[in-house]
Amino acid sequence: MQSIARALELINASSSGDGTLIKVAPGVYQETLPLRIKKNNISIVGESMRSCFIHPTVATENNDMFEVDSGSYIANFTMCGLKVPTANQGSRNNSLDNDATYGLPSNQPFAVRFRTDTAPVILKSPYVQNCSHFSDAHFDNANFDPNTFPSTDSQTYSAVAGDQSSAPCGGGLLVDGSAVSTSSPIRSMVVDAFTQITLDGPGILVTNNGYAQLVSFFGTFAHYHAKAKNGGQINLSNCVSDFGRYGLIADGKSPSAIATATANDANAGATTITIGAITTDSGFHGTVARPLDHMMVTIDGVDYGVVSSNTNGSGWDIVLTSGLTSNITNNTVSFALRSYISTGGHTFEFVGVGTDYSNHPDFGGVPIEANQVVQLNGGKVWQSSTDHVGKFKAGDVLVVDQVAETVDLKTTNIGDDFKINFGDNSDLQISHKSNFSSQLDNAGNTITANSASLIEDSGGGPLVFRSNSGTGSGAFQFFDQDWNPMLKIRSAGKVELFYGDQGVKLETLTGGVKVTGNITLTGTVEGRQVATDGAKLDGIEAGATADQTAAEIRTLVESATDSNVFTDADHTKLNGIETGATADQTAAEIRTLVESASDSNVFTDADHTKLNGIETGAEVGDADLDTTQTFTKAQRGSVGTLTDGATITADFAGNNNFTVTLGGNRTLANPSNLTAGQSGVIVINQDGTGNRTLSYGTYWKFAGGTDPTLSTGANDMDVLSYYVVSSTVIVASLGADFS
Repeated sequence: MQSIARALELINASSSGDGTLIKVAPGVYQETLPLRIKKNNISIVGESMRSCFIHPTVATENNDMFEVDSGSYIANFTMCGLKVPTANQGSRNNSLDNDATYGLPSNQPFAVRFRTDTAPVILKSPYVQNCSHFSDAHFDNANFDPNTFPSTDSQTYSAVAGDQSSAPCGGGLLVDGSAVSTSSPIRSMVVDAFTQITLDGPGILVTNNGYAQLVSFFGTFAHYHAKAKNGGQINLSNCVSDFGRYGLIADGKSPSAIATATANDANAGATTITIGAITTDSGFHGTVARPLDHMMVTIDGVDYGVVSSNTNGSGWDIVLTSGLTSNITNNTVSFALRSYISTGGHTFEFVGVGTDYSNHPDFGGVPIEANQVVQLNGGKVWQSSTDHVGKFKAGDVLVVDQVAETVDLKTTNIGDDFKINFGDNSDLQISHKSNFSSQLDNAGNTITANSASLIEDSGGGPLVFRSNSGTGSGAFQFFDQDWNPMLKIRSAGKVELFYGDQGVKLETLTGGVKVTGNITLTGTVEGRQVATDGAKLDGIEAGATADQTAAEIRTLVESATDSNVFTDADHTKLNGIETGATADQTAAEIRTLVESASDSNVFTDADHTKLNGIETGAEVGDADLDTTQTFTKAQRGSVGTLTDGATITADFAGNNNFTVTLGGNRTLANPSNLTAGQSGVIVINQDGTGNRTLSYGTYWKFAGGTDPTLSTGANDMDVLSYYVVSSTVIVASLGADFS
């Protein structure tokens, strides 16, 4: 047979085709794609990966290469030539992966995927072993030569070393859990020794609760090396992400719930919730017996990771990855598979530089460390990796930077009686002991605590604490169990001693010591009994002296309250009061005197009546709005500019007349603040592109019940005239194409 397709055609048609082995001799096989396997346990094995080449006809280069069934085995091939249609290369709107940044173009072909003519039942995972895959947007399938890899653009080569141009192209594997039968017990693929050079194409996408186990799976210059989405789960071992745009991406959770349960009420901040019996969703292929740590639970629309679960008799107590954002109001909670990638011995080499050889570090390409791992919408990459300069990471918990010679360890838990030793002779030891019954301090006193944390320095030198923090925050701070400060030692030498929640009680200052509160002494201060001396002082009036002058005494008397002493100033005041002056004039007498005075500025009752008849803010010449007016000057209202968007909403309380320029197909929604009798116009402009359409909210009514059509030319102007009949009815007409 001269083609793999012909061999599959015969096997697929045979009632005894299951288990057939197709041995492929060295050569170049240009096949009409897809190569669809319809039988179980079919093996397609080439004699040598470097001698057996499969590439598509030009007419089928946008199709998938292999469509596999249960137990399919593909080995020892170089697969190449898969291309995304040129018209689709600028999009990221694939139905399976439509993220605007990390997604794939529509019509994305893959080298291997589940068969698409039917939903297969997978009993054994399809297996790809010892294969290579070359893909490039400029691959020349019409003139393919395995020795030169010709290109359809100006490049000498396509896909192989030296190709310095790229665009979205064919991908490696697609494991779509929704593509298999609902009765399929598994929806997975396995890979061993699969190298891919996909210039701006994906390495593998696992989605919709699919699963993939990959060993020695290498991705070079890929848009992304591996992505788990919508509950997809990937296990990577001994794999390498070489160059490319992104390394490993985990995004979201299962597209629908796999199980539900009823939760007890819990308050915001709680990290543990209690649920009753868990019920598996009828659409899930498995059985959910309990919440597990590869799942997510959705509570009141918020997703939380499951850390662990413990049975409570009738249900489960679940520990969450973070505290509840609010009190539980909807007690029905749902579970889903978390999208995750688990790595062991993974290597990132220059990830982030780009998707072709012009981005290679030899040509100045600079890697982006943040592109190694991307976690979206609760997806998780359980990372154990090393990069091209030996930086080892265990997620964000442990980072060993061999270049900087630093180790960063995130907050972690270490059990009782675990000791960390520093120094050649374990001179410094840090531990938490569960039993201190045999520990003694330097004075020989037993430490009675059942458990305590201990820092021991048994070296010959001092135990030194040093901080570079500023004086504002406190170089060293000690707190009690309620986070009340106990002691602060600041870098400038200031010390503050606290008592509970009562604030600072003792602090050192530049000039001495400040004490807040009472001081109780049991001894002397510089040989003096403070209590005895204090009693003497208490018997002496404040400010008492033995040598006051007459002038000083007079001053004190005059300053005293109710001293009945007349000062010179008092006499001056009395001399200024007229003879016969009284303090009992009535209000009427005072009013009569004031009104009889010239320019007294007093308002009479009649004056107030006049003022009450004048509107607030009235000016001379203002027009009354509730009477007929004749205007001798032009009158106009301001024109409101409406905000362009998918839905455009006018506020009729702000203006009568409006204008808007359409940047796309839009809906003119029901306006707010309608009042019967209002009228005006809305000027509608096309943008420089034109052909924008406009639909209308339910309040808008047009003659004959038919919505008008806008003129479509670039920058065309239409005018929509309207009259508000009621709070829910606006009659309108459109004047089109004012040019």
